[in-house]
Amino acid sequence: MTNILVVGTHQCGSTRLFNLVRMIYEKKGMKVLAKWNLNPQELQSTQYEIKVGKIHNINLEYLNDFDIVLLPLRNIIDASVSAKIRLKKKYQSSCLENIEIFNKFKNRSHFIFKYEDYSVSYIKSLCFFLNQS
Repeated sequence: MTNILVVGTHQCGSTRLFNLVRMIYEKKGMKVLAKWNLNPQELQSTQYEIKVGKIHNINLEYLNDFDIVLLPLRNIIDASVSAKIRLKKKYQSSCLENIEIFNKFKNRSHFIFKYEDYSVSYIKSLCFFLNQS
C-alpha cells in the first residue's frame, strides 16, 4: 500500500503528472484510487494498492500521510500566462502564489517534476524513482 501525493503550483502540469502516475500503476495491473484531496479514511483503506491524490495547497501536516510527494514545476512566466488565459488570473498574483506554493513544498517533496523536461526519458526517470520507492 503506497500513498502518493501530487502537490504544488497551478498551471504547472499537476494534472498531467497525476494522470501519468495513476496510469503507470494501472498499467501494472494494480488497484489504484486516484482523486483530488484524499481524506484520511481513504488513505487508510486497504482496498487499494496505490492511492494517488492531487492538491495545489494544503497544510504541511497533510503530507505526513503520504509515502511519496511529487511536486510539479513550470517556468513561472509560462504558468502565469496559462493562468491568465485559462483562469483569468492576474499575472503578478499568479506568479506570487506559485512561488509561495513551490517554496512551501520544495523541501518536503521526493521528486520535482519539471514541466519543460517532460519527455519519454523523463517519464522513465519518474518510473525508476517510483519503482525504487
